[in-house]
Parts: sequence; C-alpha cells; structure tokens
Amino acid sequence: MPENIIFRSKVEPEIAEVPREIPEDTGTPLSPNTNGLKDVSDEKEMEKLAIWEGEKGKRYINEYFNTHNVSHEFTVKMPTSEIDKYVKAEMEERGMEKTTKNYRDVLNEIEREIGSEKLQLLKRFSKLTGYIRAMNKLKAAKALRQKYIESTNPPAFS
Repeated sequence: MPENIIFRSKVEPEIAEVPREIPEDTGTPLSPNTNGLKDVSDEKEMEKLAIWEGEKGKRYINEYFNTHNVSHEFTVKMPTSEIDKYVKAEMEERGMEKTTKNYRDVLNEIEREIGSEKLQLLKRFSKLTGYIRAMNKLKAAKALRQKYIESTNPPAFS
C-alpha cells in the first residue's frame, strides 16, 4: 500500500460560544438583591420542610441529629425513618404547617417528655422509637375503643 493514502482525516469540533445573560445587580452578601429576582435561600421558603429537604438533598432529621456521615447505615437509617414518619404524622394530626421550625418543636417536645436529649445517639434513637411504638399502639387502642363505643350505642332517632 502506498504511504501517502490517508484513510481518515482529523476533524476539529466546532465550538460555538453561548452568550450568558448575567443580571446587572444580583446582590452581594452585603447588599440585598434589588433586581426583583427571587432569592432561593429566602428564609420563609427554606422553612418549608419539603423545600428544605429538596434544596439540601437530605432529610431534615439527619440535620437535627447531625447524622449526615452515617445516615446510610442500617442502625441509623431505620430509627431515623421511623422517627421522621412519626413526627410528620404528628404535625399533620395537629394541623401544623410542615416547616423546619415545627418539625424541631415537635421533636424537642417529645424528647423533653421522655428525657432523651442528653443520651448517646443510638440510645436516644432506641428511646425515641420505643416511645413512638408505644404511642402508635395507644392510638390504635383508642381508635378500637371508639369504634366499639360507636357500635354498641345505637344512633338516636329524632
């Protein structure tokens, strides 16, 4: 084969520069955002639990207990999931808005009630999950009692 025959030739990619539109005044840490754009870190919006969790990419309970590094471990993941589910259900039952402040308040109230604030983390989880299981059984028993009372009392006719 002759050496001067080229089977392939190098093709340079064409790179087009895309102009970026930068708003004139985006604000700085020392000056407020004055161009009317909505700031994502607005405190009111960030207080909402779903927005906070979506923005941070983690559950708020891991922030509360500071378990970011070990949140994937089974011994932490299971109790935090149970506690998280209970606290959210409790907020819903009480008619509270799902915000980080209300979440913290409900969890603090439970911890003060059972005295688990100063325990080691795994003992704290154990005590909280035990409390939650007991409260769920109590709620189920109350619902069953109410159902029984309603079934034994015939409705009053007018």
